[in-house]
Amino acid sequence: MTNNTQNISEKYKSLRIERVNSWKPRLENDNYDFLFPIEFYFLTRIREKLSNNKLKLFAPLKYPYELDKDYHIYISYLIESLDVLPLKMDLAFDFSWKGLEFYMGKAYELHKGQNCINASDLIKYSKSNYWFDVISNNQNIKNSVESFLELMPSQSYEYLAKRMLDNYSITNPKANPLYTRIAMSNGNLDIKLDNLLKDLYTKYGNLTNGEDTRKVGRIVFKLLNGENINLEDSLNSTQINTYFFDLKEKIDLVVNGLIYTYRNERFHGNTFSPFKSSKASLQTYSHAQYLFFWTYFLVNITKLYINNINISIQEVSENMSTNIESFKKLYGRHLKK
Repeated sequence: MTNNTQNISEKYKSLRIERVNSWKPRLENDNYDFLFPIEFYFLTRIREKLSNNKLKLFAPLKYPYELDKDYHIYISYLIESLDVLPLKMDLAFDFSWKGLEFYMGKAYELHKGQNCINASDLIKYSKSNYWFDVISNNQNIKNSVESFLELMPSQSYEYLAKRMLDNYSITNPKANPLYTRIAMSNGNLDIKLDNLLKDLYTKYGNLTNGEDTRKVGRIVFKLLNGENINLEDSLNSTQINTYFFDLKEKIDLVVNGLIYTYRNERFHGNTFSPFKSSKASLQTYSHAQYLFFWTYFLVNITKLYINNINISIQEVSENMSTNIESFKKLYGRHLKK
């Protein structure tokens, strides 16, 4: 590399870091040529709930200047996320997922000595080798994860419930594409999740009406928040009808059932542009932002594992707390509507 080329490269690396560290969302209406009603309302709410209280819609970590190439590939994805905020939270998720998948691949390559491009395998490796360990071994990060689970929007847990039972049947559970990911996420059949799906299906079927979807969604939410759930009246003759999820099982379900399912549906074009729909609401934003934040948290946990840049576990923990506080303040009671 010539000196001139190297100087240009280093200049752009500096610009990328500056872009992230100085980022502010465009919150004024006159920044946009046209706004749908929900977009207008969302911008107004951000200004009222966050800006007036010195909070931010999203607070990226203050990233240090580093020359590492992989680090800057990730930063380029993060900038793409920042550029579409606040109105296109779903696209922010897409770019954040790409950054997460890139870093998962680098972590796999670093510690296994070979490449892996299969997202399911990368998730499986990441969960087993460092996500759960980092979360469970640091009390502040663990507390933040549990706090964020408590804030899961109703649209998110109802979305998860619907996907868990869509096309499912006891005689042919694999007709539901999600079954293998959540009931066989580690390669072997998870008896607890298999029985849970049987019990939920026996009592509620394929969730063909809104009331049943809400009921199962609440059950899923309670499981993700440490409650014991008794389904003895499900009429299914499984041996286990009382369910409790430990932290590892919660992370499994959130990652495989919620985040990765959303990624797949968006990747394959199976979704309507959410914020251009007549049904769009504040809950639509909360669902997409919740998943965007999850991917961002997992990226930073992966960075700690790779250890290729100078960020501390305390910085990651404090950043999670800051973003969770803003998320709660922005959506408030609308999270459970």
